[in-house]
Amino acid sequence: MRMMRHITIFIMSALLFVPGCSCDDNDLTETFCTTNENGLKNGLGVSRFSRFTLDSSKSITIRASKTSGLELSDPDLYLFKSGQLIGFSSSATPNAESLTTVLGTGNYVLELMEYVYTYGGSQPQTCYNVDISSSSSSSKPAAVTKQVIPESTKTLPGDIQYATSSCPVGSEITVSGTATYDLVSFNTIPDGLDMDNPSSEAIKEAVVEVICAADSEVYSSDTTGNDGSYSLLAPSGSNFFVRVKAQMKQTGPGASWDFQVVDNTSVPPKALYVMDGGILNNTISIPGEDLHAGYGWDAGTSSYTPGTRVAAPFAILDSVYQAYNKVLVVDPNAVFPPLLTNWSENNVESDNFNAAVGQILGTHFNGTEIYILGAEDLDTDEYDRHVIIHEWGHYFEEFFSRSDSYGGPHGFGNILDIRVAFGEGWGNAWSSMVSGESVYRDSGYTSQASDLLSFDLESNNCVNAGWYSECSVQSILYDLFDGADDGLDTISHGFSPIYDVLTGAQKTTSAMTSLFSFIKSYKDNNGLSANEIDTLVGGQNIDPITDIYGDSEISNNPGQTDQLPIYTRL
Repeated sequence: MRMMRHITIFIMSALLFVPGCSCDDNDLTETFCTTNENGLKNGLGVSRFSRFTLDSSKSITIRASKTSGLELSDPDLYLFKSGQLIGFSSSATPNAESLTTVLGTGNYVLELMEYVYTYGGSQPQTCYNVDISSSSSSSKPAAVTKQVIPESTKTLPGDIQYATSSCPVGSEITVSGTATYDLVSFNTIPDGLDMDNPSSEAIKEAVVEVICAADSEVYSSDTTGNDGSYSLLAPSGSNFFVRVKAQMKQTGPGASWDFQVVDNTSVPPKALYVMDGGILNNTISIPGEDLHAGYGWDAGTSSYTPGTRVAAPFAILDSVYQAYNKVLVVDPNAVFPPLLTNWSENNVESDNFNAAVGQILGTHFNGTEIYILGAEDLDTDEYDRHVIIHEWGHYFEEFFSRSDSYGGPHGFGNILDIRVAFGEGWGNAWSSMVSGESVYRDSGYTSQASDLLSFDLESNNCVNAGWYSECSVQSILYDLFDGADDGLDTISHGFSPIYDVLTGAQKTTSAMTSLFSFIKSYKDNNGLSANEIDTLVGGQNIDPITDIYGDSEISNNPGQTDQLPIYTRL
């Protein structure tokens, strides 16, 4: 997600704080403080965590009571097991909250979030006594469920078809050619996109079809090659045309995917972008039937011609192609859940979400789909590969790994909630792992000729470096991956060990997803490099990580409110 501008919306996985005790039929009490000194909701300290372990089924009651701070506070409690929401209590009762539930054996994390701080609050610090009491129970433990964002109703295109139309079926010919699109690359920093000098790039692995002109039905279908080439059967002596879809699809067994770029402002909504060739009719095979998606730029007026930005969806598709193929290198049988990426030339940043008219908050992943900005002279992201791949990285977290992040505004120098810091730092690092370009750039403003944002992931100089910094997270993750040794970076592991942790221990960790849970598991899997990893982490003002909860962090305690330990033990 883009720093301070794009809003990443995730499935909510909040947490509370409970200790590492066995909670044997007694009361345990801890005092700690929340703060809004580091920002709203996703700033470090708005939520405070704790953890506990149960060795048998118990009925527990957790109570939070304000001791100082806001005149009218509103603490909310969330209880998690391995990132899955077990229970919560978010009443409007001021200054206190309680939660009672039956739990089975295992490790639990509790979050207390000061709701007032998610939108303001005049006091920078509010403190609570939190106690947990328990008693043995024979009742059934609370179900482990994940809170999800309901999917909207939508009609998706059907499966790839062959010879299903009512076209005359008799003798056949072959039609072949190449599908390409205009790619607009970046100018030198800080001059944004080089709009006057596009290059022609292959449309890779996209669905391509022969459509019978009489009834618009599919006659034959395949996918383009990595060079954009295609070859299809077509009806001899009948009118037809070739259609290239902004869709990549493969069904199992083995690896499978269905990635589509759709128009969120179309009527009806979610229309799939396609590029159609001209009407053809021949009795002999037709070679050289090339299709090219132009980008619609008028150099004379330095503006787009409305309705001619055919290349944009295919540029987005190409970034998705790069992302999922990076995964296939380390997991050739990966099964990718279907993904819609929504783009429109009407998509703008907004305070409220109304996708039908292009108000999409900002480029973001909402837990099921990606939305991409497209309004010229403001912010167009179709050619900003890092931005698109970053959001695809959140899709990867959601379906292959795990993210407990709230998302929301974020930027370099921000002191963030540990979940947000890891999620956004991962997205930035992933964008450079996939693109092969360490410099992250985001274009916009008049004629897209400015850099709204640019930074080099090889630069390890982070403002407010630490375990709460997305800059620190991205620096560490990218240095674990890349082949260039620089400064404290003497590691070149590639993507495979990162993938192993994200899809393994990080997905099932008892802690909240953070740099601590990731690095602890990464060191476990790569023990011979433990000292080098500690050096890399230390370069970001983080103590050597020895556990998933960050108990070993004793030196870096930012701000005026005590943030250590990161998880309070009740």
